[in-house]
Amino acid sequence: MEQGIKIIGVGFRGNDIRQTWGPGMRQHYIIHYVLSGEGYFKVNGKLYEIKAQESFIICPYTVVQYYANKENPWSFTWVNFESHENNVEAFGFQTDNPVRRVQASESLERYFRSLQELDVWKKNKKEALGILHSILGLYQDEAASIKTIEDERLERAVWLIEANYHRTEFSVELLCEMMGINRVTLFRLFKQKWNLSPCQYIINYRIEQAAHLLEMGNNVTTTAISCGFSDPLYFSKVYKKKMGHSPSKR
Repeated sequence: MEQGIKIIGVGFRGNDIRQTWGPGMRQHYIIHYVLSGEGYFKVNGKLYEIKAQESFIICPYTVVQYYANKENPWSFTWVNFESHENNVEAFGFQTDNPVRRVQASESLERYFRSLQELDVWKKNKKEALGILHSILGLYQDEAASIKTIEDERLERAVWLIEANYHRTEFSVELLCEMMGINRVTLFRLFKQKWNLSPCQYIINYRIEQAAHLLEMGNNVTTTAISCGFSDPLYFSKVYKKKMGHSPSKR
């Protein structure tokens, strides 16, 4: 997470009913922390009511809109940053929920206020970056502490897939046996998280790894066997269906 992060800017807005932006999109990540009042944040067709001590994240090139509550207009601070990550879960937010409230709100507010006092463009670049990492660390630590049993099961499933995808005998049935759960439960977990069946997830992962091996110059047979396919012809068929071209064309 810490690699490839660059602060683009920081800012603050006071209580003002005219505070509104969008619909529009930004090219970087922006985390807003609401200091007081209330407002609204709209993204992906959902409208969220944001209150004091809550945060919301804007993802790059995503259409959003946000505006103050006219009866109790918000004040907020924000940090705009660039990152190579393309998953908000890397920053402690949920993919399907851009809003967070953390228990350590006093620490979070202190970090955000500290950023406002720094010259993030010239004198205090490294210090500001360190504070940004602390902010993201707070979100991440609390997100990790509230993981559900289902989250832990999914993490274990993904770890087992990554560790065993190269084995030709590895299958959904074997994955269920390793995890000690039934196939129906595993299917439900994967469908809810990725809208994929466990079998589709395994195939997708194998093909993704195969693409890397082919780019390195490995031949089709070696690549197929290395990614859990005992039959190179079947591998070629699956690869072409997934990637749109045969594995020999790279």
